[in-house]
Amino acid sequence: MLVHNRLQRPVVFSAAVVIGLMCTSATKAGTWTVEPGGAFTAKAGETVLKDTSTGTAVRCTSADAEGVLKSGSGISGQYLGGFKKPFTFNGCIGPLGLSIKLKVTTQQHLVSLNYNGANNTVQLAITRVHIELSTSNCTAVIDGSSATRDDGKFVSTYCNADAEL
Repeated sequence: MLVHNRLQRPVVFSAAVVIGLMCTSATKAGTWTVEPGGAFTAKAGETVLKDTSTGTAVRCTSADAEGVLKSGSGISGQYLGGFKKPFTFNGCIGPLGLSIKLKVTTQQHLVSLNYNGANNTVQLAITRVHIELSTSNCTAVIDGSSATRDDGKFVSTYCNADAEL
């Protein structure tokens, strides 16, 4: 199963840790100010991983991860931080009601893809995603361009009038 657009719900970062991720430029190549930086926890409720070619979906009741953000200003959007604990997917069900286990085997990075200053939206991606999928009688890999590239990504768009995440 080759999956390109995996998460359909935005990732929610713990507000106690990540208070001010702000873009200082309205372009993809812009730099970022991250305050206070440091450790964060990412949590999502219902999470859907969907094969964009076939429409086949795996629905999980929740997902979570832990990571570290860079701190300061002038930070490139190509690497805002990384995940020290890969995403954990919980309560996953696939087609025909099959119980599915998902295991992320890579350390992901958090990058910015785009910022729109007119409506204060930022598109973020979690990159370097490689997931091993298993059921009681089969296995598969969820990745980007191939099963061994570790170039899959989760994309999320975040909107906030205060320009803070």
